[in-house]
Amino acid sequence: MKIERDFHMMKGDDEFSYAENSRMQKRAILAAKPIVEKAVRDVCIDLHPQSMVIADLGCSFGANTLLFVSEAITTICEDHNNTIKESPMEIQFFLNDLPGNDFNHIFQSLEQFEQSTTQDCTCKGLQPPPHFVAGLPGSFYTRLFPCNSVHLFHSSMSVMWLSQVPEHLDGSMNEGNIHIGATTPPSVAKLYQNQFEKDFSQFLQMRCMEIVPGGRMVLTVAGRKSKDVFNAGGTTTLFELLSQGLHTLVAEGRVAKEKLDSFNIPFYCPSADELKQLVQQCELLDISDIQLLEIDGNAMDDSEQAEDISATHTAGKSMSASLRAAMESLISSHFGEGILEELFTVFARKFTSYIESDVEKSGITSKVRSWYASLASTIDRDFHMMKGDDEFSYAKNSRIQRRAILATRPMVEKAVREICIDLHPQSMVIVDLGCSFGANTLLFVSEVITTICKNRNSALEESTMEVQFFLNDLPGNDFNQIFQSLEQFEQLKKQHCACRGLQPPPYYVAALAGSFYTRLFPSNTVHFFHSSMSVMWLSQVPGNLDGSMNEGNVHIGATTPPMVAKLYQNQFEKDFMQFLRMRCREIVHGGRMVLTVVGRKSKDVFDAGRTTIIFELLSQGLRTLVAEGRVEKEKLDYFNIPIYCPSVDELKQLVWRNNLLDISDVQLFEMDGNPMDDLEPIEGAAAAQATGQSMSATLRAAIESLIASHFGDSILDELFTVFAHNFTSYIESEVEKSTITVITLYLQAKY
Repeated sequence: MKIERDFHMMKGDDEFSYAENSRMQKRAILAAKPIVEKAVRDVCIDLHPQSMVIADLGCSFGANTLLFVSEAITTICEDHNNTIKESPMEIQFFLNDLPGNDFNHIFQSLEQFEQSTTQDCTCKGLQPPPHFVAGLPGSFYTRLFPCNSVHLFHSSMSVMWLSQVPEHLDGSMNEGNIHIGATTPPSVAKLYQNQFEKDFSQFLQMRCMEIVPGGRMVLTVAGRKSKDVFNAGGTTTLFELLSQGLHTLVAEGRVAKEKLDSFNIPFYCPSADELKQLVQQCELLDISDIQLLEIDGNAMDDSEQAEDISATHTAGKSMSASLRAAMESLISSHFGEGILEELFTVFARKFTSYIESDVEKSGITSKVRSWYASLASTIDRDFHMMKGDDEFSYAKNSRIQRRAILATRPMVEKAVREICIDLHPQSMVIVDLGCSFGANTLLFVSEVITTICKNRNSALEESTMEVQFFLNDLPGNDFNQIFQSLEQFEQLKKQHCACRGLQPPPYYVAALAGSFYTRLFPSNTVHFFHSSMSVMWLSQVPGNLDGSMNEGNVHIGATTPPMVAKLYQNQFEKDFMQFLRMRCREIVHGGRMVLTVVGRKSKDVFDAGRTTIIFELLSQGLRTLVAEGRVEKEKLDYFNIPIYCPSVDELKQLVWRNNLLDISDVQLFEMDGNPMDDLEPIEGAAAAQATGQSMSATLRAAIESLIASHFGDSILDELFTVFAHNFTSYIESEVEKSTITVITLYLQAKY
């Protein structure tokens, strides 16, 4: 069993998901609220940072994740109104968990969270501070952040999960048990204890490198009151009953006994004394406060309380669902999914019987430690590249975008080198805006790491520089896919650097969901902004483009009225100016930007080369479906794709109007627009047909979400089949080969 790969709370929001079964964890967060509030206030008063970095380790997903964020924001609101802070303080939240966590769920719930937080603060007469929420995948037993960068660490009900099944716990040493049970040998209990000591010491060591001097940590864990490792109260009872459930399945022949004997849950409930001793051994932390809380372990809401016999049955089912939400991933990876329903049905029955016979109510003990360190629109909702890795996914159909990244590699390398030389930051913050997902996302990260490696070997950097990457896209992006591919990426990158005799710098990859037409980062924090093939996407369908003004077209086509083309132009100018304003507040003085967009050579807004042709052929496909009665004409007339291809002159003028950026370089590339790999040479009629199919898949990967949200899913296959046919015919009859124009701007923030 590999914890980082196999372990996660159950995703989604169905009846067995963690989002629907995490009430006990919520109670632990609320119980620790006064300590968290004190820690936030202490940081504000003692350190008065202009920008506070707060990390929640083991955040999981669902309402509990953002409950902590909400409490921190409210506390800072109140402090600000009490003039603890004279100037607005910005907050950067990092939400951390293992790569298998459902980060997509978090990011897609942020819009509603922001609205409710704003309303809540307004009702209290408070103004929420500027705040930015990023996701950061990885084990908290490893380094996650640059040195001296975090003001407050928070973790609730997570650090008792071990990094692995205890070392040297092999075979049937813990026969018949899945944790520390009544028949567990003392030697096995000692292995659990040793693993926790090793892991927790490692945890503290990592955090002490990352926390600022004077920073705070608030850690809440499921622990035990007793010094006896065999007595963790309600927690021991839960695992004992789960073990009994597995014994039942063994007796029924549903589970092999060897499978049960080799299964051990990587979880340890420490005592207060154990925690104190480990903190004291660390020597870099002072214990400011320690509290022990008793939670009755009732997995139901207070509003769900039943009476008499039905109460115990309901409690049994609720506890079974809660345990399943936490444990299903581990159990299914070891035993398979086939036993899940029966196992947790048996558990619910056994837990019900236990409650009915329980004389003294056993509670779950939570310990809270507070330590002191002595050191928006519909486009936002509906638009995303196609997820997954099937034949129409963006991951399988983004070769044109890959070529654009590779074509701009020299400019990216130049920007990174100049930042190293001119600014020599100890920790460099690099942001990729509109990152999407798939191999292209981490291709940019890879190129930057390689460049920094070479610079270090060339002695441009005398000391070790750390790099913090932020990958940004709209909330609908498949961030889970990115995070789950990081482990393999890091292994390959390490091998690649080693083959060249290079040493990769310490680097950390986080994700931040949101429109890049809004603020995304605290002021003066980013050294390098990169965006490839994204900024030509508008924030919305052009304002005032209503009804059938662009009848029969989905973009700027041959029959588009000039006033519609002007509306597109105006929307791009408004959006791009907003984009630059936001970035200028976030970038450090002397920072760099490399922005690559699909543009046009011609000054004529109606002539964007092959891009114009592609959208014209898509319009033709939709008109075909209108003629067949598959699509209503009014539906077509109301559909306009929010993309604009600017000219070089337009981009230059908008940058000059900004006044805060210098244009260091502008380059224009011509790409043939062939969406196939160079390794796929085909000749004759077959070549045109293959290209048509490939271009259809590429376009579908990019805009299926927009088409489906407007027309519905049912027309997709037919529409893109018609498009492939039309594109093939176009290629076969093409007299002068058209190209896709790509423009790259290299900008520098003025000092």
